[in-house]
Amino acid sequence: MLVGVLVAFPPDDAGGATSTLRRYPYLTDVSGTNATVNWATSTSATTGSLRWGAAAADGSCSPTSTATATRASITVNGVAEYQWKASFAAQRSTTYCYRVLLGATDLLGTDATPTFATAAGAGSSSSTFAVFGDWGKVDTSGANQDQANVMRQLARSGAQFAISTGDVPYGATGVASESQYGDLFTAGNGLSAVFGPLFWTVPGRSLPLFPT
Repeated sequence: MLVGVLVAFPPDDAGGATSTLRRYPYLTDVSGTNATVNWATSTSATTGSLRWGAAAADGSCSPTSTATATRASITVNGVAEYQWKASFAAQRSTTYCYRVLLGATDLLGTDATPTFATAAGAGSSSSTFAVFGDWGKVDTSGANQDQANVMRQLARSGAQFAISTGDVPYGATGVASESQYGDLFTAGNGLSAVFGPLFWTVPGRSLPLFPT
């Protein structure tokens, strides 16, 4: 019996988000007691927060609770950015929704509110997850259609979580950097192979990732 499923297929891009959002929100450390949302922004404001909520019995979900985000300074291809994260106490077998803010600005703009479901945990009859590795590589123009196709499949897979087995990303120098992880706007040889608009941006908003 599959308990934790994606409740909505995310779009393939971040077309409605504000330009100050540099890395689209993505989930990590999601368990029966915790959920962490991560994102990156420009340095145009210095306070960030997460609004989140649990789905009602009728399936509706409104992010009304607030968690304060912490930030770290990063540099992507010579541009200063902030990497943010915020966590909240999660319950098992529960669907949540969230929005991310920089100051008072909703960074997702007109994009749909992301949703995700936590797993049932010990004692459940089954679970579904994805395992993949050796990814995060783009050509000289910053493209990788095969990788983009895999990301779309992951977003639509119904998996409860994903495990990345390593070697991420592959850059021009062979050594991972913030520029190779990249963001929504930086493109080029070896750049934005993870957080580009067609890559982890697509499944990451609803599919928790556990990298090894």
